[in-house]
Amino acid sequence: MKKQDGINIIDRIVTNRNLWRAYQKVKEYGGAPGVDGITVHELKSHMRKYFEPLKMKLKDETYQPQPVNN
Repeated sequence: MKKQDGINIIDRIVTNRNLWRAYQKVKEYGGAPGVDGITVHELKSHMRKYFEPLKMKLKDETYQPQPVNN
């Protein structure tokens, strides 16, 4: 991801605080399972397990989201 004024934007997005705030919002609104089938109830433990690898994949641009199947 491109730098803007010397700041890598992805570094600002994938902060621990920001990702956990996103989780809280999903939980508050009772979000539906995603394409991976993970429920809001399962999401917290999933995030704890994959949080750091996910951040690294986002930062090094190797994250590949799963396609959405209708």
